Amino acid sequence: MRLIAIAVLTWSAFISACGGEANPGVQESTSKGNLVMSLEFDDGPVVGDNVLFVTLADAERARIEKANLSVFLYMPTMGMGSSGAPPKVSNLGNGKYKLSPVVLDMAGEWLVRVSATAEQGSGEKELTFNL
Repeated sequence: MRLIAIAVLTWSAFISACGGEANPGVQESTSKGNLVMSLEFDDGPVVGDNVLFVTLADAERARIEKANLSVFLYMPTMGMGSSGAPPKVSNLGNGKYKLSPVVLDMAGEWLVRVSATAEQGSGEKELTFNL
């Protein structure tokens, strides 16, 4: 019985790491381009400073170690973006990147678009959510 519980917990962690619903209420659009990208907020999204993790791979799912990332933050209903400076992008290795701080100034509908370019190609992914 204990072995089954460990297996279930391991499988749950694996599913979360592979793009399960990590941020409830956050809607992902389809990716554009030939790069595969997953986006996950760390304890968020929330009003204020956030951390966004990006995992980047090519079409064969090989992780991309060297990429240029940018983020676009926009409130469609307000017609404005974030007042914060662009987030710093940190390469964590193995195709994982950290964007911080991602400043979401106020409650409301938000669109977050992450774009990536690398030797292997380019890609873009959007998240939409209400705070």
